[in-house]
Amino acid sequence: MRGKNIIIVILVILVLGLSGYIIYDKVMSNDKDNDNDKTTPVVNKYSQKDIEKVLEEEGSILYGDSSLLEFNDKEKTYVAFMLYKKDNQEKDIYGTGFTLDDIKKYYEESIYSEIEVNYTDIYLAPGFNEVYFHLNNGNYTFEPMAAHGTFNVLPVYSKAVDYKAVDNIYNISMQYVFTFYGDSPMDAKLYYTYQDGLGSKNDFYTFNIEDYFSEEKSTYDTDLLNKDINNYINDNYDKIKGNLKTYNYTFKVVNDKLKLTDFKVD
Repeated sequence: MRGKNIIIVILVILVLGLSGYIIYDKVMSNDKDNDNDKTTPVVNKYSQKDIEKVLEEEGSILYGDSSLLEFNDKEKTYVAFMLYKKDNQEKDIYGTGFTLDDIKKYYEESIYSEIEVNYTDIYLAPGFNEVYFHLNNGNYTFEPMAAHGTFNVLPVYSKAVDYKAVDNIYNISMQYVFTFYGDSPMDAKLYYTYQDGLGSKNDFYTFNIEDYFSEEKSTYDTDLLNKDINNYINDNYDKIKGNLKTYNYTFKVVNDKLKLTDFKVD
């Protein structure tokens, strides 16, 4: 009888031990499954400063547009040309011209390369209809009758009002104050919109350029002018922000490079 009891006790111990092992194995298996289900978080490759820098370097072509639907082939060709020109300042492009392939690679390396382009003649500036370089059989040649002394409407102040980055998808919203730049020093007029600057209308504040002439340097102190402009806008930003447009950009990473995928203006 005693022997039977010992056998029963041993069997009970074996059963309990086996049950415990099965439960333990099941729990550990579930933990492993849960670990496998967890995806490794994506580390965003670029910072907000990186996004703002690339917009400053390549984004000016979009200031006059309200969405990518308005980003036309003339503008795409122009931005490719400007990037090429900036990188080849030592070349006599007016005398020797350049090829379509020369500017193509700059577009393909730009933030716009995910957007299809059909290359055109190069015009004097966005919004102009005067040909600057004519495209013929894959070669660009300078149009000698093209006017010179063009101007630019560019931001004199920029501010990021929203920024989100998730899984290397970047959304940034910017507001700009624009001014009109000519070939020679002029009064700095501030505009709420690019369109107002282009039409030289509805300026809301003016800095007199003569107030910034330096007798010591015999030229205009543009650094001081830009500092005063930024101080003025910062001090009055809450009053003027409602009149500024908001530019919304979306980027993704393709082959480790930032590419614009969406754009609209509110």
